[in-house]
Amino acid sequence: MSGNRIITEPIAVAPGCGLAGPGLYDAEGVNSWRLHVDEAHARSQPIVAQLWHPFAAEALDADAQEALVDAFRVAAEGASDAGFDGVALVESPRLTHPCRDQVLEALVAVWGASRVGQR
Repeated sequence: MSGNRIITEPIAVAPGCGLAGPGLYDAEGVNSWRLHVDEAHARSQPIVAQLWHPFAAEALDADAQEALVDAFRVAAEGASDAGFDGVALVESPRLTHPCRDQVLEALVAVWGASRVGQR
């Protein structure tokens, strides 16, 4: 993902992430973001969704890691449905290496490697 593009503020991948504004985890949020994406595209501007979760638990057990990866997958699909041109994972020091890799794999499975970034 290179060149001139709009990069959103962080967007929640699940309810309760503590961010204002719509997330990308339900139809209401996807529909809301679609309006913004359409506006950017009307100006010939590609737009990238920054996907974020607070990773509140200090240590995630296997079930929590699986739920987190699934939340990012759902949000990546929502970003695709909204018409975004790519996604970026907002890094957090609480996101452990193996879990981060699983999240990135889920994003790449939805978007392809050339349309996934990290911030």
